[in-house]
Amino acid sequence: MASEKPDWFRLDAAKFLQDGLVDAMSTLELGATLRLLCRQWLDGYVVDNPQILARQCRLSTAEMEMAWPILSQFFPVIESGKRANRFMWIERQAVMADFETRRDAGRAAAQRRWDAKKASSRGEGDEIHDGDTSPNGSPNAGPNATPNADGIADPIQDNTTLHYTTLQKNIHRLLRRPTLTRKLSS
Repeated sequence: MASEKPDWFRLDAAKFLQDGLVDAMSTLELGATLRLLCRQWLDGYVVDNPQILARQCRLSTAEMEMAWPILSQFFPVIESGKRANRFMWIERQAVMADFETRRDAGRAAAQRRWDAKKASSRGEGDEIHDGDTSPNGSPNAGPNATPNADGIADPIQDNTTLHYTTLQKNIHRLLRRPTLTRKLSS
């Protein structure tokens, strides 16, 4: 089954780097911000616990204490115990809504196909191929039955041409070579 979480997110580099808060970040704070943005994308939020966030950012307690004043502004509290960047929150909600719409449309289409197949097998649907309700034709059709799909004859019953697999063609080609024939005959 496919993942229920979005795999990737779009990062608008121009908007991200033009943000005044991002522009004021040190390299350490910028790295922590990107790790937390990834965590928020997967989980929908980051926890409101500086010790856990320090571990997720791969920072020591001292480094997190230095970075926390900036990080806490970039990830404000959204509800008790949860923080989120507002731009990432909005983008993720839009992606998840689109994901759910596509998933529901896919399920509905699969259900329609399944229902049509069941109705067809019970003979309730439109008849296909001169009374045969199977979309692929009947394997037991008589000699005067119409061929499968759009007038294409069944290759098993078509005796006008030989049908070789690629391997058979290559074997016949090799056997026609004079050097191989002499070696086989001796």
